Amino acid sequence: TSGAGAIDLTGHFNRADAAAQAAEGIGSDNFELVKNIPHSQQGRGSDIEFAVLSYPDAAAAAAAGYRNPGADALPDQDGIQKDIALAGTTGTAFYLYDVTVPAETYETASYACRANQGDTQVFTREVDGVTRTYTTYTVEDSSAGAAAASQCATDAGLKGNASGTFIIDLTDPFDPVAVAHISVPEGSHNGSIHPSGDFFYNSNSSLYTDTALDGGPGIEYYDIRDFGAIKRLGRLALPPIPLSLGTESHDITFNAAGDRAYSAALSQGVILDTTDPAKPVILTSFVDPTINVWHQSDPIVLDAGTPEDTSDDRTLLVVEDEVAGAIGTGQCPNGGVHVFDITGDLEMTPVKLGYWNIDEARVMAADGSPAAGGCTAHVFRLYPDAGIMTIAYYNGGTRVVDLGGLVGIGLGETEVVNSPISGDPMTQLGFRRFANSNEWASKAVRIEKSEDGTLQPFHVFANGSRGLDVILFDGTEDAEAQAMGRWMSPAEAELELTRFTPEELTANPQYVCFL
Repeated sequence: TSGAGAIDLTGHFNRADAAAQAAEGIGSDNFELVKNIPHSQQGRGSDIEFAVLSYPDAAAAAAAGYRNPGADALPDQDGIQKDIALAGTTGTAFYLYDVTVPAETYETASYACRANQGDTQVFTREVDGVTRTYTTYTVEDSSAGAAAASQCATDAGLKGNASGTFIIDLTDPFDPVAVAHISVPEGSHNGSIHPSGDFFYNSNSSLYTDTALDGGPGIEYYDIRDFGAIKRLGRLALPPIPLSLGTESHDITFNAAGDRAYSAALSQGVILDTTDPAKPVILTSFVDPTINVWHQSDPIVLDAGTPEDTSDDRTLLVVEDEVAGAIGTGQCPNGGVHVFDITGDLEMTPVKLGYWNIDEARVMAADGSPAAGGCTAHVFRLYPDAGIMTIAYYNGGTRVVDLGGLVGIGLGETEVVNSPISGDPMTQLGFRRFANSNEWASKAVRIEKSEDGTLQPFHVFANGSRGLDVILFDGTEDAEAQAMGRWMSPAEAELELTRFTPEELTANPQYVCFL
């Protein structure tokens, strides 16, 4: 494994009893497994999202079928609020869980929808004076036949090709029902709902070797205001990059205002002006030779001063690299996280600030993990008010990372004010992994700080091959966790991450071990 100072943990964790490792996992003392729930219809977990469902009172919640109707996720609000987790799978069913009381998490429904990838996006609408909650659920073209034979297709009235995305009504979390289907011949690897809830942007993630239906790289976008008459508005062409993995969109994230969208397009990053979501326009596309697979690209606005003064706020773009498509090389670590400054005019010419990754050199088989498992950064979630990121690392498990040291970035400069916690701009606060970890996505419902700035305890929900893991982070600092993450400057990252050509990596996957 490359990189001076990497921590060799192969023997470090063997001090623990193997049975205890299997049951409780391996990680920092501030991160504890609360509950593991295998998905009832099996299936490898993929994405996870959350919805808040409201009821007038506990009696209404009881009538809806909740086991603990009086439990309230948001007691400061009127009525009873229930936190519902939406867990997708790569081809069996769509699951809903009541996570209002995390330690008592239970499945409310499994909905037969054999839809690989099973990416979810939640949105709401007022229908006849009632707030209804929906989610999208993506179907790649390769799984269209299986999805067409599933309950979701029957409920949506779909006959024929199921390639695209289902819209599922989960207002009743005990009885979800597909109410529409967005036909996307190119397939839906991921799908993104505009904050208005009226438009859908598709990411088919096709490689250069699979473009028969695509007509060149691009983003398909749809008007979904009328579920009975969904309209394909167009296909925004993306710049092709010759000799690359491909330049189709893999994932798209909108900012809160809805006037910008950020696409991780396999071999490039793309920033869109979506002020008119029916007519998206490319502002810029850019490449970075140190990023192997652009898999996710999310903006975060960090407040560098007071909440009332936004003049010194910084908008950063956090990009995750799923190196070699998470090929199972049997060691950690592989791909990490790249950070760019896109504040103001910099969105036209993003400035790279640095790179972060777990610093945990290990051979997986040494602690009972798969001999050919994957260990690369994957699906993450940013929490700007708390300055926190949660992220899944496949066999590397679930991680909580503090972004506080990035706050002091100067406009147009690469100066970084380091975190007082570790001396790095990004600091790992806690982690938990299991020998059979294959965590796809790790997210919290919400993360909050006390008035004095202290991070409050919170639960992370990880979806993967184990089913649903409920993990408690107690909010404290842990020196061991901090030592197992590392930040690099852009120059250091370029030197470290461009030592091998893509061809060398393909021919010699054992080289894929980046810090």
